[in-house]
Amino acid sequence: MQGTIKVYKLTSKEHPNKEWESVGHFFNATADREAVRKEKQAGFQKEAEERIKEGGWYNGNFLSDDKKSVLKIEVTHDRVHEHTKKYWIDLHVESGKLIIEEIFSKSVSLEESLQISKLFNFAKHSWNEWNIARERKQKKKKNDDNK
Repeated sequence: MQGTIKVYKLTSKEHPNKEWESVGHFFNATADREAVRKEKQAGFQKEAEERIKEGGWYNGNFLSDDKKSVLKIEVTHDRVHEHTKKYWIDLHVESGKLIIEEIFSKSVSLEESLQISKLFNFAKHSWNEWNIARERKQKKKKNDDNK
């Protein structure tokens, strides 16, 4: 087995032209609760943990520039991708909730997958830390301005 970098474009089938406020707003409105329940019942967690040790794991979701879809980036072991496809992607497409297009796929070794997932996770963590500091600074400035 090996790892893969995949990028998906997720669009609401019911509201394809809606501009979403955030990724959370998109998923709250489009998630198929039955599909989520079936994924949990699949009992993949223990195997997933082993595969993630081998090939890492990154799952990032970003609102598209036009705010009408979500770009989902996954970097992990092929076995984890297979599970995601069967128990999340396919079920959401079959339920009629989402249109999901695979727009990029690149096979890499498990070592490369592990390193790339670490890089993405580090970048996400750095962004979150920067954003928290920025928000604190803005809040402090606002409080100082109100004095």
